Amino acid sequence: MEPNSQAPRKLLTIKNEPHGDLLHDDTFQNIWTEFFAEVPPVDAPLLTTGLNSAQLPLVAVRLSQTFSVNVSSIFLLEHPTIRQIANALVDLLSDSPKTYDAPVSVKARTESQKNISLGNAVFHAPGSMQTTSSFRFSVERGLNFGSRVPMNRWDVSNATRASATYGNFAEDMLTLPHGDWKMSKSELRSVNPVQLLLLEASHSMFDGHHKPDKNVGIFVGLFSSLLTPGSSTAAPSREPLGIYEGTANSTSIASGRISYVLGFTGPCLPVDTACSASLVATHLAATSLRQNECSSAGVVAGGILETGLHAAFSTAGMLSETGRCHSFDGRADGYSRGEGCVGFVCDTSEDDGPSLRGSAVKQDGPSASLTAPNGASQRMLLQRVSERAGTAHDVVALEAHGTGTTLGDPVEIGAASAALRNSTIACTSIKGNIGHLEAAAAVIGLNSLLLFPLSSMLNAPLCSLRSINSHLKSLNLNAFYFLTGLANL
Repeated sequence: MEPNSQAPRKLLTIKNEPHGDLLHDDTFQNIWTEFFAEVPPVDAPLLTTGLNSAQLPLVAVRLSQTFSVNVSSIFLLEHPTIRQIANALVDLLSDSPKTYDAPVSVKARTESQKNISLGNAVFHAPGSMQTTSSFRFSVERGLNFGSRVPMNRWDVSNATRASATYGNFAEDMLTLPHGDWKMSKSELRSVNPVQLLLLEASHSMFDGHHKPDKNVGIFVGLFSSLLTPGSSTAAPSREPLGIYEGTANSTSIASGRISYVLGFTGPCLPVDTACSASLVATHLAATSLRQNECSSAGVVAGGILETGLHAAFSTAGMLSETGRCHSFDGRADGYSRGEGCVGFVCDTSEDDGPSLRGSAVKQDGPSASLTAPNGASQRMLLQRVSERAGTAHDVVALEAHGTGTTLGDPVEIGAASAALRNSTIACTSIKGNIGHLEAAAAVIGLNSLLLFPLSSMLNAPLCSLRSINSHLKSLNLNAFYFLTGLANL
């Protein structure tokens, strides 16, 4: 955003005062009276004060016209309060705007930052993708597994919104094979199917990979709400849980049961950080390995679509009315939920396979709303990861979150472009094929990168991308490019 030389002289005068700002300027104040009966507190995020995301473009246009600068909806998400907007406008109107994209310093990596190898991947993804070969086949052909809710799952005939009638469903989710899980038949009938899903996947990925000392860590990514009684995964109501109620739906038992059944004694914990749960679990597994807390570690994440959250997210307007994740596309209208399970084994063996060089965890903090992204935090996170990995300029591919929301995608890509500005990066997102697997979304995206190295990424197009989101077009994306089934955009 560049200041216009014709900007109001009054504002430039205020700008040059030692303590000048726009908060008490009549012109600036009058803008807010057009959108609010009573101007909200200057430090309150605007999206929590009655303004909604659909109104952000109107506010942006009004600010742009008044102060002769280019203000966008993304700008308002990056500066979510009236005070932050005022300060940012003052900076835009100055002769020397601040720069926020500090270069990443590449430090020497220490022994504690040794690479973590990733292997023995397992899949139980939407459709019939249950092997790496079926996963590759489906993605290469640009298949999309969005569909109406199957009749054997739950009734959507009375749904009030179209978004509640779609999802990305995996085959045989509720008829998983049951091995020797150290449960009685009555407990097996009572246990939440998500626990069985995670257990089955963990058993598969450790098959033939057991270590004699059993000092194996288990890190499970999940949504705790998916284990809540009363939220049904299928049309038939479940039997009363009885004596197993305390364990059948517990998140700690979801991870603990894996270690118990497989005989592992290393660290064991569930991770619920919403969409990032599986990547945070991966970060914790890598950290545990680097600190010699375990000899190897399993990361597994998953969930099964159910009625409660589906209806709630639909009512909240979070889901796509077309049942698709239109990642980075102009048709973006929300995300499409998916179900499944994915996992892999981590260890410190040095082989020629894929490895994790660095990872980091941050939180958005004071964003425009509870669920809104924070571009500055995302940028700092990527810079930290680059530093820990010992590389700032050789990033070649980005598996983005890319949920297919009008403003969320541009915030994410803008942050990535700023943090990785010296790289030429192929950007993609698996959500266009299989929807948003929520707790498992991040790790199935990571596995997608592992299966499609840069040399073959042209065989993994963004199947839902037809025309770039207009907010993305307005960003300076440097050398970012998006892989489509038609041509690179």
